[in-house]
Amino acid sequence: MAAACPESVDSVRGTVDSKDQAQMRPSIISEPRTGDSGRSTTNKPRIEHFTDFEVWQKAHRLFLELVDDVDGFPSKRAAAVLADQALRSCGSISANIAEGFNRSTKKFLSSLDIAIGETNETENWLYKIRDAGFLNPQTAEVRIERCKEIGRMLNGLIRSLKSRNQL
Repeated sequence: MAAACPESVDSVRGTVDSKDQAQMRPSIISEPRTGDSGRSTTNKPRIEHFTDFEVWQKAHRLFLELVDDVDGFPSKRAAAVLADQALRSCGSISANIAEGFNRSTKKFLSSLDIAIGETNETENWLYKIRDAGFLNPQTAEVRIERCKEIGRMLNGLIRSLKSRNQL
């Protein structure tokens, strides 16, 4: 569960225009890796950093989209609370993937399990945001579907790690 914090959403967002923010962000999609031969190794890219995981990239992108979405929320207490909770849980998805990376398989699996919980929580907050009328229903559905996709990817990664390590 994402913890509540007395900070306002405005302190998280800053004052940069959302169009400027999108232009300032570096790309999170990495170029295909090449081996010593110079040939692309995109068939099975080697995971060298947590940002190499497609699920981390999708979770990070969802967070950035949500940051932009909350900029359009009204200046109401309920909107600020929902935005804060959604941003916290959504940010925790990729953070937990990063936290567990390069640790023992058991610890990584635990972090991935927590990331699934944060994905479910983000989806929950998106339903509330949509139903409260703070986010366009079509945009909310896209974000909700992205949560479901991230959840499926996390479950697949967990299954893969467990079968490879026979856990």
